[in-house]
Amino acid sequence: MKKLLPLLVVSILVLGGFGTVAIPIEKRTEAQPLNIPYLPIEINVKGGLLGYIVTVRNVGNDTFSGKLSMTIITDATFMIIGDVLSHDSFELDLEAGEYLKFKWGPVIGFGSARINIELRLTLESGDEYTDSVNVNGLILGPFVFLF
Repeated sequence: MKKLLPLLVVSILVLGGFGTVAIPIEKRTEAQPLNIPYLPIEINVKGGLLGYIVTVRNVGNDTFSGKLSMTIITDATFMIIGDVLSHDSFELDLEAGEYLKFKWGPVIGFGSARINIELRLTLESGDEYTDSVNVNGLILGPFVFLF
């Protein structure tokens, strides 16, 4: 036993030292610039009787016009009507500070809900912009409450 004790102490000290050795990694990471087109729009969503009211506002300084496609996907505990609402041909012509309201419905269901709104705007110049908004809410029959 007396011979094993010094061997045990030395092995603990040696093996414990292996965890403190640091090996430098010579790999460098550099941030690349993101070339993502930005369109200054603001999307607001409100719930109400039998559906949603979506407001699209131009918060920039320039006027833009084009076609707007919108899809609203409602994932609730129990959906009767309105789990997927979509439209592909809204003509849009917004000056700086101007807004448009869209009434979406009917939506009837029950339970907590996760609402995903996806917008795709194709400008007359050919540029395409996409944006999405996720909202939590509660659906009680024909009434939609958003948090």
